[in-house]
Amino acid sequence: MHKGLDEFLESIQHVFNRLVIALMVTGGLIGSSLIGIFAKAGPQLLGINVISVVGFALSAVLGLWLLWAVVRSGRL
Repeated sequence: MHKGLDEFLESIQHVFNRLVIALMVTGGLIGSSLIGIFAKAGPQLLGINVISVVGFALSAVLGLWLLWAVVRSGRL
């Protein structure tokens, strides 16, 4: 086996984990926005669909968690 390959694979795994979480945050934000714009029925909170608000909240939590992980690792 090649020397240094394990460290390289571990760093690639960290990169892809962060990329997957970033894509989930992006999808959650876009999906929540579309629900908020086009949903006319269902429960409303201040004129905004509740499912949209929950989606924004979950995306915000995931985004903050990702930001915290990046800052904590020191590789911003």
